[in-house]
Amino acid sequence: MSLTFTEFCSVQSLEDLLSIYLEKGHVFRDEKSLLDRIHHDWTNALKPVHHESLKTEKVILTPRIVKTGGVEYRLFGINHVDTHAHLWREAFQNSFSGMWFCEQNLSHFTSSKNIIEIPDHRVISSSKLFYAGMKAVHNALNDFLPWRVDDGKMQMKVNAIPEEALNFDYPVYVSRRNYELYRKDTMSDLIKCSIFMAEFMRFYNNSSVKNLICGRAHSCYIEQYLLQRSNDRGIITVAKECASQDRSMQRYQLKELALPLLGAASALTATIGGVYGVIHIVKTMIDFVR
Repeated sequence: MSLTFTEFCSVQSLEDLLSIYLEKGHVFRDEKSLLDRIHHDWTNALKPVHHESLKTEKVILTPRIVKTGGVEYRLFGINHVDTHAHLWREAFQNSFSGMWFCEQNLSHFTSSKNIIEIPDHRVISSSKLFYAGMKAVHNALNDFLPWRVDDGKMQMKVNAIPEEALNFDYPVYVSRRNYELYRKDTMSDLIKCSIFMAEFMRFYNNSSVKNLICGRAHSCYIEQYLLQRSNDRGIITVAKECASQDRSMQRYQLKELALPLLGAASALTATIGGVYGVIHIVKTMIDFVR
């Protein structure tokens, strides 16, 4: 019998999850068979959750609140390509006090000039930075396509999906365990950035209230890493160094700037080439008909 989304979310460790499976009569020969079963059940459990989110008409902006070390952290998980950025700006500006941070490239979601942009791209692989540039061009071009579907409501529906359900292969605590033990998981880059943001905020200043605007898939991980620190000392060291620089906008390293631009250039070149190819085919067909 498969586990439900609620059952998966009722625990916060693989050991406790295993106990639920054993109570249901499941037997596993090794760790791989357990993880395979979790993956199968988790992906099935997500389907009704995602389907239910399509019925949502309105999303209320509610932060994930973490209290630790005398500090209250408010994590605002949002969709990176949300078309309602102006609505979020008003909400962030008027409703919440305290020090403000944001994930790299999300500063446009607030009108505050004092926001601290966390340079989490310093721990992303080169290939992902390259892809980020390509994705940015894709999103920009998509706005001008005549067949583009108006995604205003869809963005809100994406924001209605529980943040735990944005981890598609395993529950967050299982992916986190896989990374901490083996430095390997399908969500490794997302996990690395989450560790970096959690540690950056921890080291930066001594404010009692810290707000963070981040991608929705990060918020669950950041919560866990604020409560229980990662054993990845390399990322923690880099985060501490960056936080100690004490400036409102961190400087981009060459890799952080060049690779996304290269990806954007590649995507733009491919798009132009594709358009040219279509025009050439149409022209050839017209010439053939004549």
